[in-house]
Amino acid sequence: MDSIEELGLKFPLIAKPLSVDGSAKSHEMFLVFNENGLKKLKLKKPIMMQEFVNHGGVIFKVEGGSSDEVEEYCSEVEKLVEKAEMPPLEFVMELAKGLRKAMGLRLFNFDLIRDSGDGHRYFVIDINYFPGYVNMPEYESVFVDFFCDVVQEKRKKNSDGEVELDVKENHHEEEELCD
Repeated sequence: MDSIEELGLKFPLIAKPLSVDGSAKSHEMFLVFNENGLKKLKLKKPIMMQEFVNHGGVIFKVEGGSSDEVEEYCSEVEKLVEKAEMPPLEFVMELAKGLRKAMGLRLFNFDLIRDSGDGHRYFVIDINYFPGYVNMPEYESVFVDFFCDVVQEKRKKNSDGEVELDVKENHHEEEELCD
């Protein structure tokens, strides 16, 4: 195994399983302060190592489906955590847009932290593709909007002659929801 320095990392580190299977163990994280702690680590390989960034215990959970959802979610978090200063909305929206484009994902969320030592440094520490949305306020309307956007895109591509839209029995209901 390469040394931590050879990998370009510095202690302390966060260690966690590379793959997540939904079990409680798959979400375990350990704070590792030195090489000795690394040797004592009781995680099955493969593992992921990240440098620990002091973030004051505040994690911003951002839904990346569209910029509208980012705004709604951030305002809900602000109500819940009065002490946490939200990242600038424009920054979060641009970040979500960039992640969406870079990963080719439509529905995802990500966890964002702010370095307590430098309030202008942010880190994306986790990205979940097609995560659960049950705790997101008004998630049902998010899904309706998402599917309507997909339908509108397909209709646009169909009118340009690129992609053929499948005709469904409930086509009239679809038009009512998405028009």
